[in-house]
Amino acid sequence: HSREFAEWARSPLARAGMLAGAKALALTALDLLASPEALARAKQDFTREGDNA
Repeated sequence: HSREFAEWARSPLARAGMLAGAKALALTALDLLASPEALARAKQDFTREGDNA
């Protein structure tokens, strides 16, 4: 990465974006763990789509 990128990546805006993304991933995982039906559908989608998923 460039020096400019490294500086931007330490910014408050970048940190807020990273935290928002991490929260979205965590909440999605929680939804899948809480719903066996949703998890089964997700697995079917990945199996059906293969490398395109």
